[in-house]
Amino acid sequence: MPQRTPAFSDVLVGAGRQIWVSSYEFDRSTGFDWLVCSSTGELRGLVRTSPGFRVMDIGDGYPMRVVLDELDVPYVRRYPFVLSFEAQDG
Repeated sequence: MPQRTPAFSDVLVGAGRQIWVSSYEFDRSTGFDWLVCSSTGELRGLVRTSPGFRVMDIGDGYPMRVVLDELDVPYVRRYPFVLSFEAQDG
């Protein structure tokens, strides 16, 4: 393990100028946590994506990703999301 890790993996700006910042994960098999902030930087919630789900764009109320079928034909898929807040200890 390196002595330091990046603070984040990705930053995306979605519809409505929401800012999505993904945490840096060594173990990508568990998915990613995305902090969702307003355009002014106010935390709006947390979105957890499943392993292998690489967010490509943020639409109006949904993240989008590209998936390949068995013939390697790409398709754009949209997924609904729910913002949640987790209680923090301390």
